[in-house]
Amino acid sequence: MAPAVCSLPCCKHAVLAAVPPRVAPRSPAPLTAPRAPASLQELSLEIAGALQEVHELRQARVPAEPTPAKRAAAQASSIEALDRSIAAYAHFLQCYKDDRLKDAPVDAANRPLPPVEGASSLDDGSVEAFFTVHFSVARLLSRRAPPALLEQIASLRAALARFQWILKVADKGALTPAGGFSDAVKRELEMGREMVALLPEKLGLLSQHVALSGGGAARR
Repeated sequence: MAPAVCSLPCCKHAVLAAVPPRVAPRSPAPLTAPRAPASLQELSLEIAGALQEVHELRQARVPAEPTPAKRAAAQASSIEALDRSIAAYAHFLQCYKDDRLKDAPVDAANRPLPPVEGASSLDDGSVEAFFTVHFSVARLLSRRAPPALLEQIASLRAALARFQWILKVADKGALTPAGGFSDAVKRELEMGREMVALLPEKLGLLSQHVALSGGGAARR
C-alpha cells in the first residue's frame, strides 16, 4: 500500500522521505537490544516529527480558547512542543560527523554541538536528510511566537542565521552529493532564499514595535 500523502508543509514525512534506506524507519527492536547509530537517527526523526505535529495541532486550537488566560496557556503548550521538536531534530544532526561541520549550527541557538558517540560519517546517501532537517529547524524557529517580543526577535534572528548558513554551504558545494541535489532539496533552497529576503523586514517591524512599546512587552 502506498504511504499516505501528508499536506503539512514541514512534517516528519518530508524529512523521512529524504532519509537514506539504511536510516529509514523499520520495526522497532526490543528495548533490551543495543541501538545502532542509524536507529538513533530514526528515533530522533520520529520524535521530532511527532512533536512538530503536536505543536501544529495545539497552535491551531489557540484561537478557539475562550479566555486570554487559556489562550496564553495553550500558546505556551504549543511553543513547548515546538522547542522539544527542535531539540529532537538537533539530536539527529548530532548523529553525523564530518570535518566540514565543525562550526555547523545544531540546536535552537545555532550552537555547534559535538557529535554523539558512534555518530555516522556524512555521505552522499545521508546529506539530503541532513539538509532537510536543517530546513525543518529553520522553519520552526521562524514560526516560534512567544508573547515576549524580544524572544520572538531572537527566534527570528536564529531562523535567519540558519537559513543563511544552509544557503552558504549549498552555494559553496562542499556538501553537495555527487549527482547533485534532488528537486525536493532544490525547492527547499529556493524557499530558503525567499526567507532570507523576507525575514529582515519582519525583524525590522518587530524591532520598531519594541522601540515604540519601550521594551520587550508582549504583543496584544
